Amino acid sequence: MKRLFITAIMMAQCVLLVAQKSVTYETYIYTNENLKKEIAKEAQIQKEENTRGLAAAFSAAALGAMKTATSGTISTFVDLGITMIGQAINKKDEMKKSWEQQVKKENTFVLPINSVAELNDFYAAPSYDNALDPQDMRFDGIGCLRKDGDDTVLFISCHIDHDKIDRIVRHSKFEMVLDTLIIMPKKSNLPNTTLDIPFYFSDRGSFNFNLSMTLTSSWINEATMVFRDEELGNFNIGVCIDSTMLDSKGVFRFVRKKGVDPQYKVVGESFIVPRSYAPVRENGVLKDNFGTGQYKLQVELTESCGITKAYRDRWEQDMNKRNEKIKKGKHDEGVTFISKMKFDQISKQWVITTVKSTSSTMTNQMLGISGGAAGNKGGGAGAGGGKGGK
Repeated sequence: MKRLFITAIMMAQCVLLVAQKSVTYETYIYTNENLKKEIAKEAQIQKEENTRGLAAAFSAAALGAMKTATSGTISTFVDLGITMIGQAINKKDEMKKSWEQQVKKENTFVLPINSVAELNDFYAAPSYDNALDPQDMRFDGIGCLRKDGDDTVLFISCHIDHDKIDRIVRHSKFEMVLDTLIIMPKKSNLPNTTLDIPFYFSDRGSFNFNLSMTLTSSWINEATMVFRDEELGNFNIGVCIDSTMLDSKGVFRFVRKKGVDPQYKVVGESFIVPRSYAPVRENGVLKDNFGTGQYKLQVELTESCGITKAYRDRWEQDMNKRNEKIKKGKHDEGVTFISKMKFDQISKQWVITTVKSTSSTMTNQMLGISGGAAGNKGGGAGAGGGKGGK
């Protein structure tokens, strides 16, 4: 009985430990049922101006977009060892070089967020006109949220640039704008190490945030030619944050003001999703019909920083602290990314939940994920210890 009681306590502690180390990101694929009105209005303007049609615009354009090399792995902190500092200068130089290499490795964290399956309904309804009919377009952007209790550690929201709806009508392309960005660096994933090391601006200089998004689609045309996972476009946004840009709570906040040029621009563009050819029979007559458009999103969130001169000058002290933590076993196991996807009927948007955890088995049990996609397994990516300062 006593053994069972102790085992129960150990299991409870294990669940608690995993719960503390699990980090959840929720990514939202926005939809807007009113977007079709703006497109219809712009289409009428273009028609009156006798501009060229959408099909011609698409055939004349080259289907190319910037490609961002992605990294789906998390760098791992290599054990620095417990070797005593030698008296020889060359040995000391080697140790300093090894320390700096490890610090540089932990200065980058990459989180891959991919749609588990194809997302349905880029458009709200089929079209009888053509594969690039923008009428009923409902995709309106993307957002991502990470919370720690009541604290918003990260929130980013980007929407289609409604000031450039004419590009959809003229060229079958759309652009995006950054509406909101909230970041709490002290609770970020930096430093990206299994050791409990907090983020300090005095050590790392600045906090850099980058989001890249790639839109792909598969469809079939009237000639029954199948196109699979074709890249339609890519978007990228980068923001460099220093300690002077934080509020009294250590949070960076940006909200775009209407009518003002965006301070942080989203670079890139994308073609709208081609509709698959799916003819229907009405009253015995076969009629052209084009579907609602399926697509996939590949999103990558990257956090990075540097090394200040003051931090580099304290390398021996820092390495000793690291070695002490290693001796005491104060480091985590490798991490796993797990994703699941669902359509929220209330908000009318897709939600992709991505969990970063040090235990994939326990996380699966806790979240009850069934049919989710497990991401890359790599070395530890600590959450920065939840401490830090300027």
